[in-house]
Amino acid sequence: MKKKNEITSIQKVWANNVLLQECIEATGGRTLNYNYGNKVMDEIQEKIPFRLGRVDFSKFKFKTNINTIDSISKLIENSTEIYVMWDNANLPCLKSELKDIIKFIDEVIAVSFDTWIVSSDYNTIIEFYHEGEITLGILS
Repeated sequence: MKKKNEITSIQKVWANNVLLQECIEATGGRTLNYNYGNKVMDEIQEKIPFRLGRVDFSKFKFKTNINTIDSISKLIENSTEIYVMWDNANLPCLKSELKDIIKFIDEVIAVSFDTWIVSSDYNTIIEFYHEGEITLGILS
């Protein structure tokens, strides 16, 4: 019962987070329920190496810095289904299509300091670091 109340409380926080709600509305994405979202985030963190709050791109087959958001479409299929994660563990995992995330990227990265966009097969990640650096990595 305590866990259920905790989840309900977290979901109320999500509903009252104006920046998160604007992101969801703009992108047409949907938040994953608490348990499934945590499972997805755990799976992502098992497959993609993180170190000190950042992706460890030294383990990737391909890595490139992104100078413009439009260049992402040249590297990844636009209809790719993706997950969005933020550095704040109290935020949900969002599921959407890459084209919608790119179109409304300002709303997406406004939600929290650091943002990660991960392909649904967990093979590709785009890191939006809070100092303005954007890095794309492909594991294999």
